[in-house]
Amino acid sequence: MVRKWVCAALLAATSSAAGATWRTATSTNFIVYTEGSETSARALAERLEKYENVLRVISGAKTTPNTTPIRVFMVPSQTAVQDTMPFPSSGVAGYYDDDIRGSYTVMPRAGIEGDDGSFAQVVLFHELAHQFMFHNFSGAYPTWYIEGFADYYGTTKIGAKDVTTVGIPLENRYKSLNDNAWIPISQVLSARRYSDVTNVYLLYAEGWLLVHYLSTTQKRPGQLTAYLKAINDGSSFEAAATKAFGNVSALDAELRDYAAVRNHQVLDLPFKKLDPGPVTVQTLSPAQSALVPFQIRLSAGVPAANFADFEQRLGSVVASYPDDPSALAVLSDAQMLVQHHDAARATVAHWLKVAPQDPRALMFQGMLDVEGLRVAKVTDPARWTAARQSILAANRLAPHTPRILKAYYESFTAQGVLPPAGAQNGLLAAFDTMPENAELRRMVASDFEARDMLDDAIDTIRPLAFRTRASGEQSAKDKARDDKLSVKYRLAGAGAKEETAREMLERLEKRRAGGATAAKPAGS
Repeated sequence: MVRKWVCAALLAATSSAAGATWRTATSTNFIVYTEGSETSARALAERLEKYENVLRVISGAKTTPNTTPIRVFMVPSQTAVQDTMPFPSSGVAGYYDDDIRGSYTVMPRAGIEGDDGSFAQVVLFHELAHQFMFHNFSGAYPTWYIEGFADYYGTTKIGAKDVTTVGIPLENRYKSLNDNAWIPISQVLSARRYSDVTNVYLLYAEGWLLVHYLSTTQKRPGQLTAYLKAINDGSSFEAAATKAFGNVSALDAELRDYAAVRNHQVLDLPFKKLDPGPVTVQTLSPAQSALVPFQIRLSAGVPAANFADFEQRLGSVVASYPDDPSALAVLSDAQMLVQHHDAARATVAHWLKVAPQDPRALMFQGMLDVEGLRVAKVTDPARWTAARQSILAANRLAPHTPRILKAYYESFTAQGVLPPAGAQNGLLAAFDTMPENAELRRMVASDFEARDMLDDAIDTIRPLAFRTRASGEQSAKDKARDDKLSVKYRLAGAGAKEETAREMLERLEKRRAGGATAAKPAGS
């Protein structure tokens, strides 16, 4: 799964064994959290860096400095993975999400550490392939390709002397193809989200098969690239398929024949050397170790109905480490999430006494000051300027932190004014750092719209838009069902329901068609 919105069991956030010691292995692009050994932690971080290098070489993606490494949380088992998620589920082997605190994935330690090519590693590589796509490529991609890309590269094995095998067949996809009625490729190519087909398992299977066929064989060179380019040039999914593949029925027949072949060709890529770069392993303090499960839960989400219990248990843990900045950071974050502002002010005030130069504490202090002015409906510009000073101080200490840059931008929207060029540029810098983050993408698109930069707004929101239904495509029955589920599965801190990315795109395109003119970027 790409995101965490599958259901799963409520985490007893203290479920980690009492006194369990966590350690981190930090590399250029990853921070591995594990209760495993130092050796296994280092080896996994190195393997992930090599995998990142393989994807970068194959795709031609540029190597850029990464100021927000992906957090990889390794929990003991698949059951433990499911226990980190906010609502009941089964069968989830691992998941990934683009949280503003930092993109992260949760995976089972069993079967990954020390075992190249295991099913658990395939799941991990699948999720990291999603992250790689969303982080490095700004285009709009159809559902089948998003999943097919992750499946195709998810089975990558990096062997002796860094000889890398790509495109190893997936047995579970063969099973789906054999056990289910074939979905016409015309439907797969036009699917905008999972529910646009009758069988999501076949969408995965046929998407994988199509990526494998177009990437490994030489039967249709250049057609996949042409198809994706046509979509991003504005063609409908259906028109792009016809333009790139010609007779789609002929492609369907070729794929049916390809599905009957069990020993598909793979690509063996002999790299001279895949340098993982430096890896630093650190054993976390008792406070940091005790708080890892709570960190995961804050990123994954806490059910609104269970938040009081979560906050009580978190408070009990923090009480054992009253002066630890890491503990105070997690507690402040939880209190801010549900707008327990008085409690958060007390926590942050103590935190700043303990660590007056901690940028996280300064950020939260500024956010609380801004929120106080918003609630009081203060209009004095000088007071708003003063309230932002803590956020600016945090930014000086940690200048590339997306969450701090976002907080500065939001201080102006809370005031009810259009953010100035400096705040807009900060938001764009945050988005450049975390382009995979859906929240930042929406904010940037909304900012462009507020400045009548409609072309930029449309280009920004488009990659998200085709993962949701267009307005009018959902039946009244389905809408009523979704509205009911949104109440049942409400997360703590969730705001009012907002328009989907697809609805935003449609509205922006209608506005542009109505003759709205674009303005120059702020500050130009």
